[in-house]
Amino acid sequence: MEAFAQALQQSGRLMKLVIGQGEGSTTFYVSKTKLEQTSAYFSAACQNMHLGGGDPDTLTFPEDNLEAWTVLLHWIFTRELPKAAELHVLDWDYQMHDTDHTLCIHCWALGDKYGIPAFQDLIMLELLRSIELEPITFEEIKEGYKCTSPDSKLRDLMAEELARELSDGFTKTADLDAFDGVVGFSSGFMAQMTRLAELKQLDPLNPHVNFHPRVPEGTRMRLEGGSSYRNFMVNGKPPVDHWLQETLEELKTLQKGGYGNWH
Repeated sequence: MEAFAQALQQSGRLMKLVIGQGEGSTTFYVSKTKLEQTSAYFSAACQNMHLGGGDPDTLTFPEDNLEAWTVLLHWIFTRELPKAAELHVLDWDYQMHDTDHTLCIHCWALGDKYGIPAFQDLIMLELLRSIELEPITFEEIKEGYKCTSPDSKLRDLMAEELARELSDGFTKTADLDAFDGVVGFSSGFMAQMTRLAELKQLDPLNPHVNFHPRVPEGTRMRLEGGSSYRNFMVNGKPPVDHWLQETLEELKTLQKGGYGNWH
């Protein structure tokens, strides 16, 4: 990741991007064409220079997260995310790395802010498969609520995970006071608590029933009525040329052999 960031800084492209403010800011140079192709927001910004503070060919983002921008710039240039080890998420082959759900949350929120659904969906899939193996924490859930608006896909995921945390005893009812004043919290959270109770009724002898698995994992099939990665895709469908496509093809083969069905 550091080598990629240094390469961007030295690339001498047309647009100057300043992330952060003052002495703590970081400057990148990115092709104007690539920025314009990324989203309508950046296209308008490049044409009008309304984020440059008067400096020509300069866009400033003083409040944005630098780590999230570094991941976004990698995606802008390659249309791929950094390797899992660099993104600090879990490899799907169970090789453990330090999981940074907060970075994924900030990346998704950055894509939401600037209207980049393809980037959001890739980040969401990495976050979903990561929390299958390393549960998201209460503090990370709070950050997810802080960074999202009601009815957003990431907010829905945070509500599901908070319901799981409470149901499994990792969070106490009194802890929910931390969400006082969060617009849309009560209705969204209670809806997921109701869904989780219905899931548990389907398998009353299993104390560990929750919304997982949301993404395919070998021959493990989704519980009827459970959650699915499809619910969290901003574009409405998963990206092409992605690890998920290969996994789904494998599951179709398994389905023919009588292993079940994945929706």
